[in-house]
Amino acid sequence: MSINIPAWFVQEFQADVHAAYQRQGSKLRHTVRTKAAVKGEKTHFNTAGTVGVGDKARGGNVPIITGERGRVPCSLYAKYGGDYVEDIDEVQTNVDEKRIIAQSFAWAHGRHTDSLIIDAIAGASNGAQEIDISGESHGLNTGTLQKAIETLNAADVPDDGKRTALVTAHGWEELLKIDAFAKADYIGQKQMPWLGGSEAKRWRNCLWVMHTGLPIASNIATCVIYHKTAVGHAIGKELQVTWSWENTKSAHFLNTRMLQGVCLIDPKGVVKIKAKNNVAL
Repeated sequence: MSINIPAWFVQEFQADVHAAYQRQGSKLRHTVRTKAAVKGEKTHFNTAGTVGVGDKARGGNVPIITGERGRVPCSLYAKYGGDYVEDIDEVQTNVDEKRIIAQSFAWAHGRHTDSLIIDAIAGASNGAQEIDISGESHGLNTGTLQKAIETLNAADVPDDGKRTALVTAHGWEELLKIDAFAKADYIGQKQMPWLGGSEAKRWRNCLWVMHTGLPIASNIATCVIYHKTAVGHAIGKELQVTWSWENTKSAHFLNTRMLQGVCLIDPKGVVKIKAKNNVAL
């Protein structure tokens, strides 16, 4: 086997790894506000408060009404991962070890992206609005979800289709007990969760996603509903993949790395739901 990897393979390989990161690694990257090509170890997401309007007398000046402005800091951190592929192993097997290992690390980086997002929106004492039903005998039900959506609406969070709801695997099964979520009479055939499994679906003008990375402690889960503009994802370096030949090990070495960070921009755009995660179905 040649120790040189052809350029065409590297290009195709990079494309496949990025696809794996986007498709099977991170579920949430496109549900938040993103800033790419960030330089330095920290960036900021700008915020703008609500403004009003006023009267103007004939010949008078337009009233100056300045909304509150600010910015939220977001620090970036690098994460790495690597492994060796023995050339003898590739000769003796029919498996493409390079692609398997690279995809595994792509998924790992994607899961890390999601963990950063979840830590920002579901973390303790982050200022987000909270609905606590952990002491109730029920879990996620119609009334609780209506209250969560009402909370966002009352805070003037845009109901523009850019809201995302994250629930646990158990929470997803609870949603299937809600007729308005699960039955074609309400949502049509295209959004049928019984047919699509746990694939993300739209309901109440919100994208509902089952995610296994939500925090669960003592059978109490923290589910969240958030608006895209409430969370910032800063990317200093997209997922990079490099192969090199390590002659002393007679193996190719895979080096993966990504520089990114996540911050909560507007706590009002997030509602956390603390619910029992073991209610009988």
